[in-house]
Parts: sequence; C-alpha cells; structure tokens
Amino acid sequence: MRSTTLALDETARFHSRTASCVASVAQKFESMICFVSDGHMTDCKNVIALMNMAIPDNRILEIVADGSDEQTAISEIEYIITNMHWR
Repeated sequence: MRSTTLALDETARFHSRTASCVASVAQKFESMICFVSDGHMTDCKNVIALMNMAIPDNRILEIVADGSDEQTAISEIEYIITNMHWR
C-alpha cells in the first residue's frame, strides 16, 4: 500500500467533470484507489462518491492505492489533481 498527501487549491471542487476525469483514470488500474479526507475514504473509481465527497477545511487530501500498479496509479491521479483547472 502506498499513499501521498496533496494540498488542494482553494477553488477545488469535485463537480461532475472533475469527478468523471478522476474516475476514468482510476478505472484503468487494478489497484484499489481512494481519497482519504477527515478520516473518510472515497473510492476514486466511483463518480458519484467523488461528487459527494466533502473537501476538508484544511484542504489536505490523501491518495491511497493498494495493488500491483499502486505507484503508477498514485502518480497519475496526483498529476490530474495538481494540473486540474478547477474553475
């Protein structure tokens, strides 16, 4: 299992386009991939779960992956989140 922590931009919101983009990338991997924020885990492969996820007040989001391709999965999800145009 691997994880990394990201500080989110103040404009970050997981609306339908953002959630769909993250989920479509996450679905390419065999690994279980989730976001952890304020102790709650959200499946990155589930668009509805991502849209319902509350962005934590401290803007810190942990990406956790477990599986054979976990490192690549984390790298790609991290890239999407850090390069996303939130507006």
